[in-house]
Amino acid sequence: MEEGELIGTGGFATIHKGKFRGVTVAIKKLLVDSEQSKNHRSKQFSQLRHEALIQTGLSHPNITKVLCISFKPFAMILEYLPLGNLYDYVKKWENPLPWDLRIKFSMDIAEAIRFMHEKVPIISHLDIKSPNVLISSLNPGDPVCAKLADFGTAQPIRFTLKVHPVDNPVWLAPEALSRNAFDEKVDIYAFGVVCWELLTREEFFGEFQFMSEISDAVISGRRPEIPKYCPPQYKSIIEKCWTMKPEERPKWSWVLETLEQLKATGPALETTYGAQQNAIIYDKKIQKTNSMKQKEDVKQAILEDKEKAERRAVLEQKLL
Repeated sequence: MEEGELIGTGGFATIHKGKFRGVTVAIKKLLVDSEQSKNHRSKQFSQLRHEALIQTGLSHPNITKVLCISFKPFAMILEYLPLGNLYDYVKKWENPLPWDLRIKFSMDIAEAIRFMHEKVPIISHLDIKSPNVLISSLNPGDPVCAKLADFGTAQPIRFTLKVHPVDNPVWLAPEALSRNAFDEKVDIYAFGVVCWELLTREEFFGEFQFMSEISDAVISGRRPEIPKYCPPQYKSIIEKCWTMKPEERPKWSWVLETLEQLKATGPALETTYGAQQNAIIYDKKIQKTNSMKQKEDVKQAILEDKEKAERRAVLEQKLL
């Protein structure tokens, strides 16, 4: 095993690009910190071991593969996906994201979660979010385009849970944020948020400055606006998935059937809704450009005023 460049850091582990038996891989191993207590290191080891046990039991095309477990040092050897994660890809407006690719990403993520929820006992990921979705292809015609990753918080659901292992409110369901009992349906809620990200390519409640504001909004039942360029079926998926009441969230069979119906519309989907979104994106770019120009103009005016003031001060000093 050859360890290369650092490509990611989590709460208790680092991920390096590396080589294993001549194949490029991702190596996930424990964070090394000499100042950590023995108990803390033991807890981290237990977390990574738990993740390894969960993920090695999940063999599915839309879940990242565990190729091997190393014991000295303890590490997970994972398949390497060079295209990065969904969050980074979606947020860069210059990256192409046609509707057929959006639907394929959505279907791949849904298939992965459905597979976990059909296990006995049910396995809940508990940290579904766009950064935890890795891209394997940008061709919607390929069998797999997206894979679910990072199973550090995943666990079997034998009864309702009380404390959620993640505290980021962006993808967290209202029942978990409220510290009420919750189950695997928090994954369905988070899937709805990821679909909204795929649709808008924006930050969830990006207008808020503090995470507490997002928490308060989600708990009160508020959700970001779904733009007009969203196909009705996709809008229905988002709204049903992120609804307040967990028992009203849809079954995966309905989600995938609805996505299949959208997929069947073919090029018409891009012609109708893609054109609308492109027009809005163009307007936003113009607004952003104008805003940047205004800021530069203000900055230049301030510099000019400062230079004038300095020249005036020099002149007044000479006249004294």
